[in-house]
Amino acid sequence: MNRVISLATALMLALAMLPAAGVPALASDDMYVSVSAGGAHSMAIGADGALWAWGYNWSGQLGNGTTTNSHTPIRIMDSAAYVSAGDSHSAVIKTDAGLWVWGLNHKGQLGDGTTVNRHEPVKIMDSVASVSAGGAHSMAIQTDGSLWAWGQNNRGQLGDGTTTDRHSPVKIMDSVVSVSVMGAHSMAISSDGGLWVWGWNGYGQLGDGTTTDRHSPVRIMETVKSVLVSPGHALAIQTDGSLWAWGWNIYSQLGDGTTTDRHEPIRVMDLASSVSASQSHTLAIQTDGSLWAWGDNLSGQLGDGTTTDRHNPEKIMDSVASVSAGGAHSLAILTDGSLWAWGSNSAGQLGDGTTTDRHSPVRLMAGTGIVGGGSGLGGTGSGSGGASGGSSSGAPQRPGNPFPLIIGAAAALIPAGSLAFELLKKKGVIKSSTGQWQCRYCSGLESLLQRLWRLP
Repeated sequence: MNRVISLATALMLALAMLPAAGVPALASDDMYVSVSAGGAHSMAIGADGALWAWGYNWSGQLGNGTTTNSHTPIRIMDSAAYVSAGDSHSAVIKTDAGLWVWGLNHKGQLGDGTTVNRHEPVKIMDSVASVSAGGAHSMAIQTDGSLWAWGQNNRGQLGDGTTTDRHSPVKIMDSVVSVSVMGAHSMAISSDGGLWVWGWNGYGQLGDGTTTDRHSPVRIMETVKSVLVSPGHALAIQTDGSLWAWGWNIYSQLGDGTTTDRHEPIRVMDLASSVSASQSHTLAIQTDGSLWAWGDNLSGQLGDGTTTDRHNPEKIMDSVASVSAGGAHSLAILTDGSLWAWGSNSAGQLGDGTTTDRHSPVRLMAGTGIVGGGSGLGGTGSGSGGASGGSSSGAPQRPGNPFPLIIGAAAALIPAGSLAFELLKKKGVIKSSTGQWQCRYCSGLESLLQRLWRLP
């Protein structure tokens, strides 16, 4: 649901502009590069840039021109680089950096100047680097670092100092590298690593020590590289890998072993690389690729094979590259590019062709919605501290230079075995097992990345 800039987004945008001659085409048969779980619908981007959608569709959030639910993935568009599924609307950045939106629009959350629902994608902006679709509002970061907001604003969640809804994008602040929105509050990371928050604060979800709403951005933390907003709580990963949580905690979604709300950030675990959360459950990836889950488990959305709530992080599976928590379901991409789903399936949001809940991860076959076998992944086990943690916040980020790229001498280092490594390998760009890029593409790639992300 809240989703932030990822390394995969940069790579998809950049690789799409590489010369076609001599570059093998990507196959989407068993590789996905981006995934996003909405309220009760799901979206994923294949390695070939195809966008797939499935699940609940009452307001046209699947983007296929209908309002009919789909229990299996439907191909919506091509050349997709990044996707964010909100509660009942969706947003996609294409490889040309254009932003497309569709679905529910009763509060202007599509940003097209109207309050008319859209059942098919509509383009609203250019030069977009990242987008986050929330409940009834949305935000986007342009390639110059400016942050734009639109939609419902009854609690000041747009951050423009008012409580007036906006049906078209309005500029909020500059020098932003990451954004996440959901419910009625928003958070952004500035280029110096500062975490800024605003909007509704009834459960202390802004983390400023109060329950007072904020209509303009307020700075609450430093050295933050990733942030995730859910309707009632929030999580942030600092540059040292520590995961912090605050806000509503009735289901133990903060992972601190209690059900006590927290008005200020508390440290939950270490070695976190990515985190994602719904209103009541949280998923986190550790730096070793292990996936951990905690909170509400009524529909099996934790993926541990039970429907028992967990007050502390529990290990679910290994080799996870990306994860996204929906309303009561979860999606994950493994380092081999395979897509897995579990949890509530009332509207077919798991994409397995049924409406049967799954309490353990099941693999989906690309474009078919057919279950490709049982989980068979690592097994489960309890974990207390020191584990985990990202809306699919994606690759690690750092202030001022949000991607762990070393650009110089026409080379960059990508961890061997990572999703980015596999993507580059399929493109024929990987030079050796160390993950060093070949020079024949590097000059153009370096130039593009510098333009998109303002790298030094």
